[in-house]
Amino acid sequence: MRYYRTDQPYPRGELWVKTGSTIQGYYNNSVDTNRSFVDGWFCTGDIVEQINASQIKIIDRKKNFFKMSQGEFVAAERLENVYLACPFVRQIFITCADLIKYSQQQNAVMAVIVPNEALVLDWAMKIGEKSKNFEDLCQNPLVNQMILTELKLVAEKKNLRPFEIPWATYIEPESFSIENRKMTATNKLARPVVDKFYRSIIDSIMANKHRTEQTFVENGGDSLAAIKLAVLSRVRGGESIETGLSSSNSSWKEDIKLDPSIVANEPEVDGIFLTGCTGFLGAYLLGELLTQTSKCKIYCLVRSFKSEKITQILTYYDLWKSSFDKNRIVTVIGNLTHPQLGLSDDEWTQLSSKIDVIYHCGAMVNHIKDYETHRATNVQGTIEIIKLACSKRIRLNYISTLSVLSAENNNLLYEFQLQKTGGYTQSKWVAEALVTQAKDRGLPITIFRPGMISWCSTSGKCNEQDWLYRLFTGLIHHGSAPDVDSMMDLSPVDYVSKVIIELGQQKTSINEIYNIHNSNKMISFKTIWNGICDVMREAPQYVEFDEWWEGVLAKIEQDRTNNKFLNGLLLFQNGISEDGKSRISSKSTMVPFKECTNTFLDLNVTVFANELLENLSSTDL
Repeated sequence: MRYYRTDQPYPRGELWVKTGSTIQGYYNNSVDTNRSFVDGWFCTGDIVEQINASQIKIIDRKKNFFKMSQGEFVAAERLENVYLACPFVRQIFITCADLIKYSQQQNAVMAVIVPNEALVLDWAMKIGEKSKNFEDLCQNPLVNQMILTELKLVAEKKNLRPFEIPWATYIEPESFSIENRKMTATNKLARPVVDKFYRSIIDSIMANKHRTEQTFVENGGDSLAAIKLAVLSRVRGGESIETGLSSSNSSWKEDIKLDPSIVANEPEVDGIFLTGCTGFLGAYLLGELLTQTSKCKIYCLVRSFKSEKITQILTYYDLWKSSFDKNRIVTVIGNLTHPQLGLSDDEWTQLSSKIDVIYHCGAMVNHIKDYETHRATNVQGTIEIIKLACSKRIRLNYISTLSVLSAENNNLLYEFQLQKTGGYTQSKWVAEALVTQAKDRGLPITIFRPGMISWCSTSGKCNEQDWLYRLFTGLIHHGSAPDVDSMMDLSPVDYVSKVIIELGQQKTSINEIYNIHNSNKMISFKTIWNGICDVMREAPQYVEFDEWWEGVLAKIEQDRTNNKFLNGLLLFQNGISEDGKSRISSKSTMVPFKECTNTFLDLNVTVFANELLENLSSTDL
C-alpha cells in the first residue's frame, strides 16, 4: 500500500489499538474476527500519520484499497483527492474495472466524474460546440476526452504511477447526493451503492474501450499487460490489438540524454490577488510581485478608491522603480469584513475568473484587543478569501504567524494553550485551521508563518506601528537602556517578502507550511542599542534593570504627553533574564517545519538607526 514507518516527514501505516477493555472478536463471525484482530490487537483499518508521540492524523482507509492484477495496491480515496485538483472535476468516484469483460487477468482504474457544470459549458462555448445543454455535453465524446486529458495532466504533476491513471471515464451530469443515496448522511461517498449503480455501465465502457483504444501505453499499459492482451485476443477471436509496445533496431543509446537546453519553466500567471498591500509586509509583497513577475495584473484589495495611495506607499518604502508599470496594479474596492469582500455578484465572478494565485496578507494586528475584535477581519475575512479561492480552485498563499506555534515545541498550540494567548494569535490560529480544512477539501494552499519582522536590510525602512520601532524610539526618548543582553530573532522584511513570493509561485510548495525566521543569525539587544548610540554619537547608557524600570514608570507618570514614545518600553514590564540566553520576542521562534531557500544575512543596524533617527527628527521630542 506504499505506507511505511520510514516515511517522511511522518511514519505512516494502519492504526492498531490494544487496551485492557478491547473486545477479542465478533460474536459468531470468525471471518471478520480473523481479519480485524491479531494477537489481541484491533486493526482499525484507518491509515494514519504519526505526527508525534501523542498525535496522529487519519489520511486513508484500508478498506478503500483495491489490488490490481499486477499486484499493485490502489488507494481510491487518495486518488480521488488528487484528481479533485482538476478544476473540471466537482465529484469523483474511483474504482477498479475489468479491462476485458470475460477475463479477470487484467484490470484498470476507472473514474465516474460529476463535472463542474459552469466550466464545461464555458469550455464548450470556446470550442464552438453547438449544444448548450449540460446533460447532452456529458454524453459528448469530446468532453469525455477533454476531462480524461485534464486528469492525466494532474497525474503527471503529482507523479502518479501509470496504473493510477484512469483508463476510461464516465461523465455523470447528476451530482452524488444524500437524496439519490450516493452520499451518506455524513456527506461521504456511499461506495457500495455507487459501485453497484455504475457497475454495468463501467463493464460496458471497459469492454468497448480495449477494442477501440489505439495507444495502450498512454493509458498506463505495461509490457506484461500487453502480452496478456495479445494472447487473449488471439484465443478469443483473433482480433489484433495495437499496444504500442514493439522492438526497435534504432540507436536508443544515442537518445537517452535530454538536451540540457530543455528546461521546465514556471508558466506566467495572468492575475494575482493581494490583500493587505497597504500594510508594512503587504507593501513589500507587492514590490516583490512587481519585481518577480513581468506581465500579469496584480489585483489589490483596498478600502479607498484612490489608486495613487498604493504607489505612494511603495514610494515611501523606497520600493517603487521607474521600470514598474503602474497599469499592472488594479485596485479592487472592498473590505475583508464584508460578505464577498463587499463585491457584487458580477464583480466577485469577474475577479475569480481573472486570478490564478491569491496572497492573503491582510489582517488586523493588535496584541491587546480580544478575539472578538479580530474576528471579523482575520477569521471571517479569511473565510471569504477561501470562498473566492474555492470558486475556481485558485491557489491560496496564506500569511499566518509563528505565534500559532507552542513556545515549548514545534507543534500548533492546543486549545487549552490558546486560551492563554491574545486575541490576535487566537484569530490567526482559527484562520489557519480553516485554510487547512480547505486544503483537505482539494484547495491548493501554502501557509507562511513569519516570525518577528524587522527593518529592510538595505533601506532601514521599518514598520512605525510595530513594537520594535516603538521599543527603540522609547529608549531614545528615555535616554538609557536596561542592562540586559537578550537575543532577538529578527527577519528583514525584504527577505521575508522575497521568500513568500518566490515559494508562493512554485508548484513544489503547494500544501506545504513554511516557518520563516532568522534563528541562525540572531542579534543581541545591546548590539542594536549600541549601533543606534553610535549613529547618535553618544555613549550607550545602561542601568540595572530594576532601577531603570522604576525610572521608566516615574517618567511615564510625570510626562503623559510623551507616552506615545515611552509606551514601547512596557515590553519590559515582566522583566527579562540577564543570562544572555533569553529572547525578546513577540512571536515563537521554533525550528522551521520546512526550511526556506533563502539565507538571511546579518542585520545592518546602521541603516535602521539612520532611518529611526530621521523619522524622529521630524517629530517633536
